[in-house]
Amino acid sequence: MDSGLPVIFFTAICGSLVASIRNSLWHKLSIFNDSISDLWLLVGDFNALLSSEDRQGGLNRRSGISNQFVSCFASAALSELVFRGPKFTWKRGSLYQRLDRAFYYGPWSLKFPEADVLRLPWIHSNHRPQLVRLQSWSPPTIVGFANDLKEWNGKVFGNVFHFKKQLLARIEGIQRVLENRTSSHLMELECQLRRELDVILYREELIWFQKSRSEWIQWDDKNSSYFHQRTIKRRKCNRIIVLKDEEGNRLEEQGTLKKLAIDFFSKLYLDDDIKNSCYKLRGLFPTLSDDCLKGLDSLFLDKKIKVALFEMKPWKALGPNGLHAIFFKNPSRG
Repeated sequence: MDSGLPVIFFTAICGSLVASIRNSLWHKLSIFNDSISDLWLLVGDFNALLSSEDRQGGLNRRSGISNQFVSCFASAALSELVFRGPKFTWKRGSLYQRLDRAFYYGPWSLKFPEADVLRLPWIHSNHRPQLVRLQSWSPPTIVGFANDLKEWNGKVFGNVFHFKKQLLARIEGIQRVLENRTSSHLMELECQLRRELDVILYREELIWFQKSRSEWIQWDDKNSSYFHQRTIKRRKCNRIIVLKDEEGNRLEEQGTLKKLAIDFFSKLYLDDDIKNSCYKLRGLFPTLSDDCLKGLDSLFLDKKIKVALFEMKPWKALGPNGLHAIFFKNPSRG
């Protein structure tokens, strides 16, 4: 192919409930296998068992193994993709069976060495959906994840305040029309827009909640103006408006404050004179014991890292990666 990607023949399987029809399918697959020289992927409900381990529970004690299916599997030189998740893919009452599979033929280990099958939960069927992943997922870097979040926020999540303004304008326009005439279509549209507005307002609450970092506010408090005021108040408390220089002069101009802060911290860690009268630190701290020094030199254990992480407040200041601590403590809520 021009793209350089390998050719893959894909076959979706739905095994019949009738044994004779299934046996015909196994025979046709064996014949078709002789004509394939490229990669071949077979996924679906084979409705047959390869071994006694593919069945558990149930009242009927028969093995359910299909000898024709086993013969087809061996003669066609098929291999099964590694699966992630529960072992059994079908259930009825107390009977569990492994009917859904994913087989491959050809040099898959060279083309897709990390390919696997993810078995998803039962929802509307007694068969588990199967997700074939040609390349296994690996956790992204923090920087890459942050960039992906920014792109997702702009393209998928969207600008909450823009959507809110747009929905309010549409609802207002519909209500003006309904004052003069009755329209069932417009009434239904207004209800739909109100539901969409509820979702947008909930997102707005979350935005202000994260910015305010108020831990004692209940999650179901529907007062975005409060969160807004808390955020503004916090910003005012954290804002530096006056500093004194070395001569005791009060400085208020923002440019001068910025330069004064930069100069102060630049000199703070460059001055090697331990006799500096402003920072007489020698002898003011207790001496560390040998055990403490040994502990400082020890390796970071996963258990200690977890304890330190879970001691952090969930909505405190963002870390250097731009994420709250709750993201690592509970990703589903972060």
